[in-house]
Amino acid sequence: MPRSTHRRTELSSGLRIVTERDTSVRSVSVGVWIDVGSRYETPALAGLSHLIEHMTFKGTRRRNARQIVEEFEARGGGVNAFTSREQTCFYAKVLDTHLPVAIDVLGDIVRHSLYDVRELGREQKIILEEIKDVHDTPSDWIHDLFAEVHWGHAALGLPVLGHKATVKRARRDDIMAYRRRFYRARNTVIAACGAVDHDKFCALVQGRFDGWRGGRAASSAGPAAPVRGGKRVIVKETAQTHLVIGFPSMSYVEPRKYALLVLQQLFGGGMSSRLFQRIREELSLAYNVYAFQDAYRDCGVFGLYMATDRKNAARALEASLHELGRLKRGDLPATEVHAAREQLKGHMVLGLENTSSRMNRIARHEIYTGDYLSVPDTLKRIDRVTRDDLADVAEEIIDVQRVSATAMGPLPKTFLVDRDW
Repeated sequence: MPRSTHRRTELSSGLRIVTERDTSVRSVSVGVWIDVGSRYETPALAGLSHLIEHMTFKGTRRRNARQIVEEFEARGGGVNAFTSREQTCFYAKVLDTHLPVAIDVLGDIVRHSLYDVRELGREQKIILEEIKDVHDTPSDWIHDLFAEVHWGHAALGLPVLGHKATVKRARRDDIMAYRRRFYRARNTVIAACGAVDHDKFCALVQGRFDGWRGGRAASSAGPAAPVRGGKRVIVKETAQTHLVIGFPSMSYVEPRKYALLVLQQLFGGGMSSRLFQRIREELSLAYNVYAFQDAYRDCGVFGLYMATDRKNAARALEASLHELGRLKRGDLPATEVHAAREQLKGHMVLGLENTSSRMNRIARHEIYTGDYLSVPDTLKRIDRVTRDDLADVAEEIIDVQRVSATAMGPLPKTFLVDRDW
């Protein structure tokens, strides 16, 4: 593992700074994490968090949109952003010598973007094209449709990009009011990983973010609505049938999540997993098939996705339900459990060999737990997962009374209900 040191500082404004120093690299990955995402929106303003993310790059008093990206690219670095259901992150990767510029620009855009009305109109058109792109990609769109079924009218069921109608009607006043509520120092974590000196980094951040609006967010996301389960078929003339099946599961802070992650790996985490071997290798029913676990601050969802030919859809669904049943019954040989643990640990360590992944990790730990768990300690927790732990988690989560399922393709509307669940 890289030689690293984690440190944390909280400024008087409430803004939190976390770093992980690695003396083996020259790069620094830095992110400004605002603890707000689509979960915090109302249905009438679905997509506003994502729209603000886009608009933040459209210019400040000091820089126009082109100058913002040129500040990074001219130095061999890069800048970008993403919006999720619970966070918005503006991030960059640069050489250590260019870290002052990175903080200056990130601070400028996050705090001082103009949100010009003319730019807003142009960016709304771009996001409408982005929504069309998702709708033209069934393997992406099916997950948004599944979220609607699974979470119902709760905000977690809203698409991160929003709907065409809600994006079109967003106004600058909506953006500024939303920013005043959530873009606050106490609602923000600034994380850096790589060739970074913590004290010098704190000085840079304090110089650029000094005087930022403090206090907590004026309102927060409500609790997730109870999941009662549901089934929906979207009849569409696609080349393949797309299917998502999921169950309520564990939050990001649940201590037993490591058992669930091992279970996910065993069930559908790679080419040696049960789903891949059964659905693709043995039955030749699908090219793309995998399991997933999405974790939020107070809830989660565990499930599977696959795409298959229309004529094979029923057989693929039945085979998937059979594999879920095996998990539910505790059919978990020790050799498979050991292999899944080792795979999960290997994927984690390999994935953290770049500063961007590690920056994301320490930021999420700070946001969700206010603490830090080292990679060696995380690996120890995975090692402690037993077969009985997996059996208990599978028994608890795989509950057909709470299953949600979504299918898209040239299917009868009754496809999902005409099954023995």
